[in-house]
Amino acid sequence: MKKHAESHMDHGFSQAQWDYIFTKFAAKDAFFIETIELPLGLGSVTHDLYGPTGHGSPVNEHEVYYAPRGDRTWDSRMIRMPKQSTRFVRVIAGPHEEHACILYTAYGVESIDAPQTPKEPGDIEAQIAAVTPRYEAARAEGNPGLEDHELLHKLHTQLKESVAFWAQHALAE
Repeated sequence: MKKHAESHMDHGFSQAQWDYIFTKFAAKDAFFIETIELPLGLGSVTHDLYGPTGHGSPVNEHEVYYAPRGDRTWDSRMIRMPKQSTRFVRVIAGPHEEHACILYTAYGVESIDAPQTPKEPGDIEAQIAAVTPRYEAARAEGNPGLEDHELLHKLHTQLKESVAFWAQHALAE
């Protein structure tokens, strides 16, 4: 696994924590999602998720506000609550056109067995917006791309799941 310009590394990890993660997964050469516990000497990170997944109550709309995070082009569902300390980190990495495996993202989670959090709706909507013109152009030429058709179907399914999840969850500011 390699660091890449497209790696999301905006979750407040120390350089020592990043060094540990990249060393631990240096030999990875395919897609993976893995949750690890940081060694005691590396301290903790934060996890930002509030809602039923974190064993809390659903986060109601009147409790949230929407704001951009990092370099994302969409607004995230946020709550004015503190970030929570954890030593558990979820690492997601996989193929990229330039490398066999790059870091996609890593972030703190509540526990080693915390369920996978779906991408935010804005992330999936951006993916749909990127694929749709290519798919529509191929259709107009009489050659609809089966791969893009299947990808759009998959993304729309993920979007429905994401919207349902994020209607009950929010990220700490």
